[in-house]
Amino acid sequence: MPNYLYFSVALQADFIPYQDSNLHYLYGGKGDKLLFCFHGFGESAENFCFLESHLSDQYTIVAIDLPFHGNSRWNSYTDFEPSSLVALLDKIKDKHAFQQTSYEIVGYSMGGRVALSLVEIASDKIFKVYLLAPDGFKVNFWYWLATQTYLGNKLFSATINNPAPFLWVVNVIHRAGFLNQSIHKYVNAYLHDQKKRKQLYLRWTSLRKFKPNLRQVKAEILKRKIELIQVYGQHDRIILPNRGRRFSDSIHPLGKLEIINSGHRLLEEKHATALVKHILK
Repeated sequence: MPNYLYFSVALQADFIPYQDSNLHYLYGGKGDKLLFCFHGFGESAENFCFLESHLSDQYTIVAIDLPFHGNSRWNSYTDFEPSSLVALLDKIKDKHAFQQTSYEIVGYSMGGRVALSLVEIASDKIFKVYLLAPDGFKVNFWYWLATQTYLGNKLFSATINNPAPFLWVVNVIHRAGFLNQSIHKYVNAYLHDQKKRKQLYLRWTSLRKFKPNLRQVKAEILKRKIELIQVYGQHDRIILPNRGRRFSDSIHPLGKLEIINSGHRLLEEKHATALVKHILK
């Protein structure tokens, strides 16, 4: 686990209210360009802290703690809509008197799905998009079943309360060679721990409305001439670049895709030089 205490010194923490909850975020930098950052599943705004020392001269950085993540105090169990997030970003801009009329966004893993959802409904506010090992280009069957269907959600809830039957099936599939080691390890890490199981349910269901329509996303990118840069890890076994590459090709010349020497965990100081090269070029 990276030591974020050192890197978070330059970023300040604040909250913005939402219904009976409070969205937590970190902000800093003195650059003219505004960059909103969205982290991956089970992570937090602090994952972006290391970028501040590399980008602060050109960017003002705002890293968001999504619902049931980080230090966000989330008491709402109703669906969180992409339009609500856009409104909260506007409130953050107003609160700190950020003067930029448009902004750039970066989404890592699950945050990529969040970023694509914002492009779909708020393309007039977005200047450029960076997607790092992003979710959102491929519909995960299990996520769709658990969050988008009535019966699947009931099964998901039952699994959270009693995961043993589901774990047995997962282990059988893994032994048969139909489930890769990374996903098998991920599933077992969450379902064997009661607290993590509850977090999994809340995090998955709270963001279930963030399901980008890629046809509409493409239309908005082409209409607004939004540049979209994707970065993937060469050794990533969780998010593969295939779907992202096809999408990038479909929006040429606005789409760019890069592969760096990494696994799935791109947001680490050792990858800063490679990531910043694609953001600042």
